[in-house]
Amino acid sequence: MPYPNLLVHVQDDDHSDARIRLAISLARRFGAALTGVAAAKIDPVVSASTGLARPANSGGVVAVDLEFIESCLRAAEARFRRIMTASRMRATWHSRLDYPAEAICLYAMTSDLVVAGRRAEATLHAPQSAFDPADVIMKAGRPVLVVPPGLPDFSGERVVVGWKNTREARRAVTDALPFLQAAKQVSVVEFTRRQDMPAAREQTLAVADFLRTHGVVATSDAVPYRRGTTAEQLIAFAEQNNADLIVAGAYGHTWLHEWIFGGVTQVLLQRCPVCCLLSH
Repeated sequence: MPYPNLLVHVQDDDHSDARIRLAISLARRFGAALTGVAAAKIDPVVSASTGLARPANSGGVVAVDLEFIESCLRAAEARFRRIMTASRMRATWHSRLDYPAEAICLYAMTSDLVVAGRRAEATLHAPQSAFDPADVIMKAGRPVLVVPPGLPDFSGERVVVGWKNTREARRAVTDALPFLQAAKQVSVVEFTRRQDMPAAREQTLAVADFLRTHGVVATSDAVPYRRGTTAEQLIAFAEQNNADLIVAGAYGHTWLHEWIFGGVTQVLLQRCPVCCLLSH
């Protein structure tokens, strides 16, 4: 069950170049069609061209902003097409005057996997195209591969599944099957309290058995909580196993119409050093 259609978020920055190359590598691996998407929206409060608050009478500033944003979208498209031409691969391109997460969710309807940058990377770009992958994870209905800055490729040979018996984690395991089936080593791990260790061992073993029915050879483990957060332990476990992909459910809830993420998801989005496939 490969990913026949991939979508990659593009901005006019160097991190996008690496992310596009990673998406090309994945498209070749899975025999997939590739779509690039860029979007930006005029901020009603802050001028995109000056970075300053808009004056009361800002009609002229809006016109300048619109021209500036359109130039940024053209530059992002030029980056994408230049790399695609060098790769000798064909691809589809979309750009919109819209919030990036909204545009990605729109085009995700024809995609099987979204490739996006980390949350920390999003804040480095111009405010008119600010992007938070959390919005896409929560709204797109598709798995999102969150890529750390500057990573042009990854093998996916060693994968860690961060398990928690929730709907989101179950969804993530199924969404990640193409990666898991191609991996050489898959570890299913749950971090838990000592009194819950027997149940955690039973559940991770059951997940490993489930994966074997899909042709995935997986090991299972339950690890007691130690010093540090669960996310830090998950990242350390991945590093100890030389994994370059973490699969996990993304957890959040609405409060005043904003998505507030749990600690594990928050850390993975902000500073995980390896790729993360997250599903909600």
